[in-house]
Amino acid sequence: MARSYIAYVEELNLTLRLFKPNHAAYVHGLKTNHSNNSHLSKVIGAVLDQRAWIKGYKEHKAAGQ
Repeated sequence: MARSYIAYVEELNLTLRLFKPNHAAYVHGLKTNHSNNSHLSKVIGAVLDQRAWIKGYKEHKAAGQ
């Protein structure tokens, strides 16, 4: 059975979408900000490492894995 992934959700005051590799600096900044990251996964490495992880994640999902 193929899985379906939601790429975009929009409601009255909220818009969610999947992250893209060009969001790496923003995601890395969130994860390394100690006052705001208590519910986020730990980050290892720099922004380029985060970008590579995002790219790999998207490729993995696109392949249906």
